[in-house]
Amino acid sequence: MDTRQDVKDALRKKERRKRLDMNSNSSLMEHITKMEPLEFAGLARLLGVAIIEDNPDKEAEQKVIPRSFTDVFADVMAKFDKLGRAR
Repeated sequence: MDTRQDVKDALRKKERRKRLDMNSNSSLMEHITKMEPLEFAGLARLLGVAIIEDNPDKEAEQKVIPRSFTDVFADVMAKFDKLGRAR
C-alpha cells in the first residue's frame, strides 16, 4: 500500500513542478513583452546572452551585426530555465 501511495505522490509532485515551470515561463514571456528594448538588452546581458555577433563577411563595413530577436529571445528563455532558483 505504501508503495502505491508513494508512486501517486511522486506523480503529483512531478505534475505540480511541470505546471510551475509552465507558469514561470509564461510569466517571463509576459514580462518580456512589456519591457522597453533597453531593459530587454540589459536582461540579456545579465544572463550572458550575446545580442551582437561578428560579421562573417570580412570585407563588410560593419564588423559586428545584431542577432535576430527570436534567437536572443530563445537564448534568454533557455538561460532563465537553467537558473538555480527555488521552486
